[in-house]
Amino acid sequence: MTSALLDQIGNLTLKGTKCEDQATNFVLGFVDTMHPQDPVEAMLLTQMAATHQAAMMMTRRLNNADHIPQQDSAERALNKLLRTYTSQMEALRKYRNGGKGPRFLKIGARVLYDESVIEAYEEAQICQNTCGPISGEGA
Repeated sequence: MTSALLDQIGNLTLKGTKCEDQATNFVLGFVDTMHPQDPVEAMLLTQMAATHQAAMMMTRRLNNADHIPQQDSAERALNKLLRTYTSQMEALRKYRNGGKGPRFLKIGARVLYDESVIEAYEEAQICQNTCGPISGEGA
């Protein structure tokens, strides 16, 4: 999975036959900074970085457009890309906050976890294979 995603990132940042190091480093840095919890998050974060790069390219084109049709085209593409990015952010938020984690106490902006709840949650996440947590004793 990791190797395939790195290949896709490399392809994303190709200009002709040369890989753009700065663009590749941006994508890798963005994904790393967001700390993906699983392969689905890593793929979504990669898509978000690609969408951001495309939006910045369209912003540059819009700023440098000489004619109204060029401006209209760049504006429409930029609008779609920014809506896509917003949707991706919402998808990441929903995925991360889908009630998968341990119970917590929220007081204002603070989130507090009881140590015993964390330990029980971690114990429930122990896996024997990639299908998910073990569903009982002797499984």
